[in-house]
Amino acid sequence: MKYLLLPVFLLICITACKKDNSTITDGASLPKQLNYLTGRWKSYASFYSFGGEPVWKPTENITYVMFSPNGEYTNSSNSTYDHFELRATDVDTTLRIYKKGQQSDTAVFLISINENTLVLANRMCIEGCGDKYVREH
Repeated sequence: MKYLLLPVFLLICITACKKDNSTITDGASLPKQLNYLTGRWKSYASFYSFGGEPVWKPTENITYVMFSPNGEYTNSSNSTYDHFELRATDVDTTLRIYKKGQQSDTAVFLISINENTLVLANRMCIEGCGDKYVREH
């Protein structure tokens, strides 16, 4: 009897899942991502992993970042970087933030975004680290 219930249970689990179409992580919708990214964002959570599952914690030092439609970037806690670019592949989209007057010295992040939430995961962290932002209106 239990072998008969297992396929039924799996079928219910699979059909109950619903994809969140409002979050964009792939490169297929780059113009929509840029549209979502434009504006001012306030940090509210961050994580750093030491090899285990990442744990999000409230941000201790709130940071404001702003992305302009023309590629300008500002950060309330770091004035080293001043412009950005989104790069898309078939798998993901990266946000590249460039130092003032340069195109080669960058900070690179994997991006996950919807209308009001932005998650940036730094590609330089081996075990993983990132920040969550909420849109400022």
